[in-house]
Amino acid sequence: MAVFVRIAGSDTERLGTLCLIRRRKGLDGAEKRLLHALASHAALSLENFRRFSQLERSKRQWVEDIDAISDYIVVHDRAWNIVRTNRSLASHLGVPPVALVGEAMGSLRQIAETGSELPCPFCRDTKRIRENTWRRRRSGYFWCRLRGRRELPTTIRAPFTC
Repeated sequence: MAVFVRIAGSDTERLGTLCLIRRRKGLDGAEKRLLHALASHAALSLENFRRFSQLERSKRQWVEDIDAISDYIVVHDRAWNIVRTNRSLASHLGVPPVALVGEAMGSLRQIAETGSELPCPFCRDTKRIRENTWRRRRSGYFWCRLRGRRELPTTIRAPFTC
C-alpha cells in the first residue's frame, strides 16, 4: 500500500509529496499524525532553503552593484569599522576589498581632503545622522559614497543603513 501526504508551503503552494510504501493496509491515528508532522517539517525546511537562497542571491547582486559603481564606496558600522568597500576604492588603495574589512575608518583618513573630528573622515553632521539613521534603522551600517573616482572629496551623498 502507498500513502501520499502533500507537502505544502505556508502559502498553500505545493512543494512536493511525501510517499510511504508499506505492506499492511491502513494507518492508525498516531501514524497519520506522525506522517503529517514529517510533511510539515519537510515544508519548513524547503521554505527556509528557498529564503536562504534568495537572501544569498540578493547579497551577491548587492555586492555586484556596489562593485560596478566607479565612485569610491565604503560601508562602516556604528563602531566605525569597515564592513565593505567597493572594488574602485580597494583598487585605488592597492588592496583587495576583503583586506579592509574590520579596519578602523580612521585608516582611510589619508585619502580624505578635509579633516573631520569623527572616526570616519567622510561622515558629516553626526547629530543629523544619529537622529535620522540610528533611531529609525537597526542594523547600524553607514554607506559613505565619495563623489568622483579620481578626486576624493569628503562629502557623502547618503548615509543610510543597509
